Amino acid sequence: MSRLNYAFLLVTLLPPVSAAATTEDEVSYLLGVLDSSDCRFVRNDISYSNDEFQQHLKSKWQENEELIRSAEDFIEKIATRSSISGSPYVALCGGELQIVKDWFTGLLESHRRSNR
Repeated sequence: MSRLNYAFLLVTLLPPVSAAATTEDEVSYLLGVLDSSDCRFVRNDISYSNDEFQQHLKSKWQENEELIRSAEDFIEKIATRSSISGSPYVALCGGELQIVKDWFTGLLESHRRSNR
């Protein structure tokens, strides 16, 4: 068997790499960081614990699963703002306010760099 035929056979027999698994892993990472944080989250002018906010994002993700093809989609379409009021989600961590979209984007970039 030639090298080219062997390589082709090997590639066709390998299980496909799923983008959904990568997306799910990255979103799970973001939600895990959120869960382990001691931040408060503001949504529609109401403050929520990290656990309450995490549950909200998980529920919103499940309801809109078909729209999410990447962790960036999750951040932009789920974790950025209220779908009702359009107000951005805000985190209060260690006395500092952060926009959740910016926080998650930074976490995702850092996570990807550390997993290269």
